[in-house]
Amino acid sequence: MITVNLLKNIGASAHGSLAKKKFSLFGSMKSASGPLDQKELSIKIGLIVSFMVILVGYEFLHIMQREDELSVLTKQKAEYDVEIGKLGSLVAEVEQFIKERESLIKKFEIIGKLAEKRTSYVQAVDTLQTLLPEKVWFTEVTFEGKNVKLKGDSTEDNAILDFVKGIEDNVYFSDVVLTSAVEVKTNTGVIKRFEIIFVLEKG
Repeated sequence: MITVNLLKNIGASAHGSLAKKKFSLFGSMKSASGPLDQKELSIKIGLIVSFMVILVGYEFLHIMQREDELSVLTKQKAEYDVEIGKLGSLVAEVEQFIKERESLIKKFEIIGKLAEKRTSYVQAVDTLQTLLPEKVWFTEVTFEGKNVKLKGDSTEDNAILDFVKGIEDNVYFSDVVLTSAVEVKTNTGVIKRFEIIFVLEKG
């Protein structure tokens, strides 16, 4: 009897067939891709590296340009800050000048008013002197605005009354009032000490 192991043969046949196909597959892939070209690979790598270097260089130049622009802007800002500081000082000086000018104007106005009053007071005293009777003299004249207080002495009561009347009749004065008249003993004798108040109408 002859026994044939078909499974073994089938297995062997299948194994051989797979091995052939595997060999044939790798063989065909190798033949399709061909041998590796080192020169072409080096060219491609060089192009990529060159592109990267150019890109990095461009970005570096762009950054440097931006830094230059930033430096220029920073310098301009510093110059503007200096100019603004100068303008601020100038504004402060102008404001101080205006304040001093206003102060001087006020002082001149006060001086002018005082001068006007002084002229008016001088004129009032001159007028009073022309109104004095022979036996009357005044010892003190006080001015408060237009209000006047006059103090004086006399040897006779009638002379005081004549003086009061002369002041009343003068257009330069008004509201004349004899506020006091008393006898006072002195080394030379008895005199009448009086006080008169009135108002300046002009000047």
